[in-house]
Amino acid sequence: MLLADLVEVSRRVAESPGRTAKAGALAAFLRRLAPEEIAPEEIEVAFLSGVPRQGKLGLGYATLGEEGEMRRKTFVGELKDLESRRALAEALTALLDRWDVGTADRSRLLGMDQGAPLGPGEALPEDPAVLERAGHLLAIGRALHRVYPYLPTLRDRWVLTPEPALGGKPPLAVMLAGGIEGIRKVREVIESGAAA
Repeated sequence: MLLADLVEVSRRVAESPGRTAKAGALAAFLRRLAPEEIAPEEIEVAFLSGVPRQGKLGLGYATLGEEGEMRRKTFVGELKDLESRRALAEALTALLDRWDVGTADRSRLLGMDQGAPLGPGEALPEDPAVLERAGHLLAIGRALHRVYPYLPTLRDRWVLTPEPALGGKPPLAVMLAGGIEGIRKVREVIESGAAA
């Protein structure tokens, strides 16, 4: 689900005078969400309820920069508070679980020590490089959700499947071999629509 969709339904609810119209707009929005986006702790439901899970993001207009740069950048590396990093770790762990990525490969993807997998309730370290990688991986997950909204198995197996736009290599192999540049390349492929 795109943030623009969330903003649009919030606007429609705010502008609707009657409870029936408000309920109808919310119900239509919720029907479009994937099952994992409907849980109360997920971002869409949290924003609709007015309670973002991580509290303040701490991002202002000065952080946003040029629009073109904004599309390639992840702001996750700029999040400093423990709760935000814990929420990111939960979301990232769920994504890597769905992708069936092993412990050693998780550490390599994040640029962390091999023996440092994230445990339940543990936050990502306050390391901008690790947080940047996490942001790109989550962006890849969101892009896959847009590309394959009704095909969860295909969406979750895509990283293990040879991809013609990556020279026939599986995206996970490209990310592991290329580090942050490989992760950025995979993000660019899935976000550009070049993926098969």
